[in-house]
Amino acid sequence: MAERPYTVLSCAMSIDGYIASATMKPLPLSNAADLDRVDAVRASCDAILVGAATVRSDQPRLLVRSPARRDERLARGLPPSPLKVTVTGAGRLDASAAFFAVGDGEKLVYCASAGVNEASARLGCVATVVDGGQPVDLHWVSEDLYERGVRRLMVAAPTRMASQPARTASTRSRSAAFERGNGFIAALAMYPSIDIAQLSTV
Repeated sequence: MAERPYTVLSCAMSIDGYIASATMKPLPLSNAADLDRVDAVRASCDAILVGAATVRSDQPRLLVRSPARRDERLARGLPPSPLKVTVTGAGRLDASAAFFAVGDGEKLVYCASAGVNEASARLGCVATVVDGGQPVDLHWVSEDLYERGVRRLMVAAPTRMASQPARTASTRSRSAAFERGNGFIAALAMYPSIDIAQLSTV
């Protein structure tokens, strides 16, 4: 069986198990201490994966915030922040989004075959566009990331999961990071009501 990265699924939850409002707009749930903890986990990863809807709606920068952690990565021969990765069905992303425009590190866009040409035209100057199959094969994406040297991957909870409670034993906590060892497919499977294909969005 092909190798996949060790994966951390990261999200912040309300006490009743939600990670965003019903309007699908970002809902601040973390305090300063939690954000610093997430930054530490981010600094320990080789790549961070978010869905295309998150790239559009949240405008994530996905950079390591702590200067000390950036310096530590540089001392280890790593870029100051992890590789940025997103998945899209149609490739209709804006090259000026913070995901692409902020930070000098490499960006990967896994796109469904039907949208590769449009994605390349839109994003080819700011990211590497990869044909992920039709539809995007997330198992293959995970394996391809491993082939590219990603051994530890952080996955931000998909936006479309936001309207449903997270069905885990950790809903009593205000925030949580779930870790599984055999790829982000397994990590997302901790949400049994969520189809992992929801990471790929038009």
